[in-house]
Amino acid sequence: MRRPRIVILLCVVASLLAPLRTWAAQVSLASVQRAGVPPPRARRLLRAADRARVPPPILRAWVQILADLHRDHLPTSLATGEIFEGLMKGIAPGRITDAMQAYARALQRADLFLQSHVRHLAPGTRPQAQRQALAGLVIAQRVGLGPRRLTQLLGPRRLSLGRLAAYVQVAADLRSWGMGRGRVVRILRRARRAGVPARAVLRLDARLAQAQARGHIGQHLGRELERGLGLHSALGPAMGPRGGLMGGPGGGMGMGGPGGTMGPSAAGPGGMGGGHP
Repeated sequence: MRRPRIVILLCVVASLLAPLRTWAAQVSLASVQRAGVPPPRARRLLRAADRARVPPPILRAWVQILADLHRDHLPTSLATGEIFEGLMKGIAPGRITDAMQAYARALQRADLFLQSHVRHLAPGTRPQAQRQALAGLVIAQRVGLGPRRLTQLLGPRRLSLGRLAAYVQVAADLRSWGMGRGRVVRILRRARRAGVPARAVLRLDARLAQAQARGHIGQHLGRELERGLGLHSALGPAMGPRGGLMGGPGGGMGMGGPGGTMGPSAAGPGGMGGGHP
């Protein structure tokens, strides 16, 4: 008699655990992968949704948003980053859907801007650099640097992808540190016109981010930015033999700091990695 009781008990436990195992099973791994999500990330997404007990209709809505982005050659990794962040923070699944829809619209606007301001940009070209540029443009939108302001900063001529991405990243960082939009545009426009290369701009951004994190700049941010870009001199920035900024009489900052690899600033909240985007 004891064996049937054990069998019944095991069946009850299995029936209780089954919903936990199959909560997200109505959305297949293959459908997530077809939406442009690589297999490891797709599996992670389904596991995270399962743990959070995301209802299948909402999960299917997420997959559809990802599929629409993938169809338009936009990076799904940025949108899935929004999902993971929302789940980690315990945000309600419905609100995550709203945030994803808003992020998808922002990505589409960023892509239109990129297509009209970058030279030789085609779908699938340098996907990592393109993804970083799009993420930076979305962040710039969030901090109040819309297409009009960015066009003033970048000028009417098309730029290289790396140059546009660098200037947009630094502009977003400066806004996140409290600099006014007009001043951001004026200073960085002067730097662009003076030919300051993207590598030097990113180095300076990293240095300023570290100084900001230590509280060493504050209200002097604009002055330090101009000095680091060499704009304190009427002759413009003095360029070194490898394109770096030479230190001027005000103590230019262009040659120091971390290397100018594309990506988020060392400590700036407006950097382009964002996971979110």
